[in-house]
Formats: sequence, structure tokens, C-alpha cells
Amino acid sequence: MIGDDDKHYWGLNQTIIGIDEVGRGTLAGDCYIGLVCFTNDIFVSLLGLNDSKKLSNKNRLLLDNKIKILSKYKIVKVSVDEINTGENLNTLIFSAINKGLEDFDDNYVVFMDGNQKIPNNQRQQVVKPKFDALSWSVAAASIIAKNEQVRAMLELDKLYPNYGFKSHNGYGTKQHKEAIKKFGILECHRKSWIKI
Repeated sequence: MIGDDDKHYWGLNQTIIGIDEVGRGTLAGDCYIGLVCFTNDIFVSLLGLNDSKKLSNKNRLLLDNKIKILSKYKIVKVSVDEINTGENLNTLIFSAINKGLEDFDDNYVVFMDGNQKIPNNQRQQVVKPKFDALSWSVAAASIIAKNEQVRAMLELDKLYPNYGFKSHNGYGTKQHKEAIKKFGILECHRKSWIKI
């Protein structure tokens, strides 16, 4: 990862908030959104940041603390209960992002993975598909959000060991669907999403 966009904006003395979400398409658990603003960009290029999906569990967890030391960060979430209301998930995610951004200065530039700008937000926004594989700031947001999701899934696995949450992280794998068929739907499931 080269981080060209990060370097460009830092070169203009602009501060970046990288944003990415994890767990949008799971059958269980909350959707986690990471917001990362590096306060010291000198060492960022040396961290080995990348899209969280491209990192091993070990490397991703090791990066978690390093990112948090070098940044101001926040993790917000859309809960299962909110998702189960039937409200549009994008609407819920953008609402959570806007809430999270309240902790950051208004003049910061937002980098976000995807293809939609945050509605009802006047900040300067740079939005690109696969931005978590291009921008250090967005990759860092992806990493801390993924680690938060994994920790939550490990807790669910302790409560419901028959469902295999620690191996599939709530996604709709064959193992997960078979467990739902056999043991039933839990409170942590996105009920309207489950079609078996």
C-alpha cells in the first residue's frame, strides 16, 4: 500500500479521518464502524497497514494497539436491535458515522471506503471503492473495526458454542446456516436476513 491520497492531503497540511465498516453482510452481530485520525503521520507508512481482509489475525491484532497509539480513534456501531427494526442499513450506518464524527474537528477531510458520500454532512469527503486497500487512514479504520467485531464474536462463541461464531464471525457460511437450522435463531441474529 502506497497511501498516495494520505500523503497528498498531509502535504497540504490537512488532517484526515479514515472511515470503514465491518460486518455489513453478517447474519449475526452488530455492524462496526472505525474512525481513525492519525495525530502523528511520521511512522504510519512503516506500520504495514492494509485492508483488514488481507491481513492475518495475528498481524491485524498487533496493528490494533499501534494504530490507537498514533491516532485519535472512535468505534461506533449499528446494533442488531437497530438492524432488526427493518430500517435501511445504509441509513443506520450513516447516522452512526455522523454521531462518531461529532468527536472530531469540522475541518478534517473524511476518507471513506465505498461509493456514497455521507449525507447531511458538510465536511470535505473523498469516497472511493476499495479505499481500504489504498489509504492508510481507511485501512486503519478497517483494522480496528474488524478487531472489535472479532472480539464480540469470540464472546458470542463462549455463550453459544454450537454456532461456530469464532470461525465465521457471523457471516452466512454453511456451518452457520446449519447451526441455525438445528439450534434455532438467537437474539444476536438479524432475523429478517435469515433465509434457510
